Amino acid sequence: NTTTASATGDTKLAHGLDRSRKLLEGKGAWRVHGGGFAGTIQALVLQEREKRFLRVMRGAFGERSCTALTIRPAGAYELVFPE
Repeated sequence: NTTTASATGDTKLAHGLDRSRKLLEGKGAWRVHGGGFAGTIQALVLQEREKRFLRVMRGAFGERSCTALTIRPAGAYELVFPE
């Protein structure tokens, strides 16, 4: 579900999913993340498509609507804090 009865006319999430599908052209992944009434889109974008993806999504939904994150090559770490 990407729209709710109480949010009539708000189709930004559905539009974002559709734009992601078109931009990534089967090379990457996208999904609704978070859920609730203010879910967001999580997209896995190849580096060579990143600039265009960010430009188009920010142009459609606002400059601060899209944040690029990087996955470390080393993977997960356990953080141990002194007591």
